[in-house]
Amino acid sequence: MNKIVSFKICPCFQRISALFEAVGVPYQAEFLNLNHIPKWFTDISPNLEPVLITEDGKSIPNLYPILQYLLEKHKEEISSLDLRYFEENDEWCKLADQQYINQCVTMRSNDLGAMIEKGKEYIYGLHQMEMRLADDKFFQGDTLSLVDIAWIPVLHRAALVKDRTGYDFLDAFPGLQRWQGELMDTQIPQNSVSIDFLAVFEEYYLNSSTYLGKLQNKSGRSLHYLCCKE
Repeated sequence: MNKIVSFKICPCFQRISALFEAVGVPYQAEFLNLNHIPKWFTDISPNLEPVLITEDGKSIPNLYPILQYLLEKHKEEISSLDLRYFEENDEWCKLADQQYINQCVTMRSNDLGAMIEKGKEYIYGLHQMEMRLADDKFFQGDTLSLVDIAWIPVLHRAALVKDRTGYDFLDAFPGLQRWQGELMDTQIPQNSVSIDFLAVFEEYYLNSSTYLGKLQNKSGRSLHYLCCKE
């Protein structure tokens, strides 16, 4: 069985695990401690991207080599996704990559002014996707595509922030809100993170030093049903 070695908070981990979940391929997860990262991991993945240990024991570091391997190894299972416009959709997957970083920087801001300033690229990326979305259930129809999978970490985290703090990064984007709801209804976002993802997410993004954390303390609402599987 394939095993993903990564960090619980890592959006690249969730992108890979969401792909496994979406196509029904079993996998294992091994989570590392950010404060005690083993040398073997940093040696092969210095940027701290996930490492996939394949069924035959091969270690593949970094998001895109892993995705390429899975597309080839599990071609039959992945063919259940909507793979039309594969090359054209690559830009939307790469925009998701940028949004992982943009969203992280935005959510870690310590006050509203900083969050608005640091969040300009994040909001612009959301705007770009809003302009692309049609009225389909998912990105390009009634069947999940690789773009849907790529955007699950972004939209899942935005849903958690809204539910916990009341702050909705998608407030001005009705198309993204509809798409987010459809993806959340699949349960793939919830099933593609660790069981204790709520605690990890709160510690990293909703702590006392962040603006969102201060909003969370005021709201006091639970988001467990949005977060992870039991």
